[in-house]
Parts: sequence; structure tokens; C-alpha cells
Amino acid sequence: MDFFTARCPNCNFLIEVITEPQKVALQMLCMDIDRQRDWPAGSGHHVGARKWKQLLILAWERYHEREAELLPAIDGDGFDVVYRRDSRLSRTEASELLAFADAWAAEQGIVRSKSGRERRLDPF
Repeated sequence: MDFFTARCPNCNFLIEVITEPQKVALQMLCMDIDRQRDWPAGSGHHVGARKWKQLLILAWERYHEREAELLPAIDGDGFDVVYRRDSRLSRTEASELLAFADAWAAEQGIVRSKSGRERRLDPF
């Protein structure tokens, strides 16, 4: 087994990490958000899909009462926020994160783009 599908060293539980389709769904959502939303709101500044993914993961972590860590920078220049990477999410957590992010996007009026499959099936 590789690093991302190994067993937990503490309890020997099989860790099933985020799947490729889940990663793609999260990436597509973040791209939709970045195309339609500036951040901070009203600033005219688009932060990019990668930063939107970080923001969504951090918000989801806070919702579950898990905080990112603020650590001194290794170069001695201020502090860095250390957050959880999407590749470290389990499949279940990735599903929860996607539902959380979809709900947030819907509340913000983000219009989701259609997938290639949806476009092929669209009669118009």
C-alpha cells in the first residue's frame, strides 16, 4: 500500500483517501467560485482556485471545531498558516467537504458549470 492508502499507525484502521473524482469535483467548484467571486467581496481581486480550495477547507475544518495552526515561519519572517491538504482527507470527509462547499456556493449565488457529461446529455 502507498502512503495515502496505508493503515493508521495507532489503530491499524485502513485509511481510504479522497478519490480522483472527488478531487476533480472540488477543483471544478473552486474554479467556478473564482470566476464569479472576488475576495474579499467587492475588492475586484480574484484569488484563484487553489486559494479558494484552501479557504473552503479551512472553513469546513472550523465548522468541525478543528483549527488550522499558526506557526512561526521557518525563514523567521512572520508566521504561516498550516492547514489540512485535500489529499489528506478521507473519502467520507471529502464528501462532507463537497456538500459543505456546494451549499456555501449556492448561498453565494455561484452558478455551477456543467460537466462534460452533462453538456453531452444536454439537448440544447
